[in-house]
Amino acid sequence: MLSTTSGTTYGVVLIGSLCASLFSGMLSIQCFIYSRMYTRDSVGMKIYIALIWLFDILHNIAVWTSMWTWFVADFGTPERLDEIPIGISLSVGATGILTFLVHGFYAYRIYNLSSPKYRLVVTIPIIMLALLRIGFSFATVHLMLKVPSLVNFKAQYRWIFSLGLVFSSVDDILITIAMMVLLQGSRSLSLSLDAVISSLILYTLENGALTSAATVTTMICWLVMDNLIFLAFHIIIAKLYANSVLALLNCRQALRRQTTLEHSNPKSPLVLNQMKSNISKSQTRASMKVNVERSVEFRVEP
Repeated sequence: MLSTTSGTTYGVVLIGSLCASLFSGMLSIQCFIYSRMYTRDSVGMKIYIALIWLFDILHNIAVWTSMWTWFVADFGTPERLDEIPIGISLSVGATGILTFLVHGFYAYRIYNLSSPKYRLVVTIPIIMLALLRIGFSFATVHLMLKVPSLVNFKAQYRWIFSLGLVFSSVDDILITIAMMVLLQGSRSLSLSLDAVISSLILYTLENGALTSAATVTTMICWLVMDNLIFLAFHIIIAKLYANSVLALLNCRQALRRQTTLEHSNPKSPLVLNQMKSNISKSQTRASMKVNVERSVEFRVEP
């Protein structure tokens, strides 16, 4: 039986929707920054960012359509809280698509960074989990439209929604581990970029932990609670994934500046090597100059 307590139903869903709108605003700002700073990116990347922004907007429309149904159209009828609005069903599909786009982006990055020997071994499991995640999302949408009762849906198809969240969490963990291993390997090859690589490792760890924690929390609330707290977290998940990609793309300029500062630092190994090389060249020139002068003096004095 679904709880009809306002705090764990209407209240949490409204808070989740407001938080999702806040993250959506952040995403729009990040998209604007991207369009102004990275005009030289490929057309494919620009289309990819446009798709993320589009599905984020569609997700917002679906969520707030459902809020209108619950808070306006069905106001004063708590017995209809068990009915799943069409917008909630569609928002689950939009979340699945955004998750797939983000996982696909990281799989592409990992594929390019990996050595040819292990490239397919690392990326194929990530892609397969992403496909399973979006497949179970679409199955959830279909069944929610077919069985528009949350209690009945949870009784009959609880496992379908749960597996979609499991695949998403496992994919997040695999992506985080793969990126950290690849970046750690890059650190050993480039000591002069140690600070930049450390920043990327920290960002990867924080991003993977955040999305995984949100997904796991949603799944726990879905399995052990008879209220709508799980839905509040699930609404926010899509925004976390979308913002993670834009934040990674937009931090490139800052990382380039950090790289420039690292190279201009006198203590940097690369700069030290250049200084040693310049000193050696200047000493060689000085030595050659002295030798030439001595040779001339030797010929003139007789």
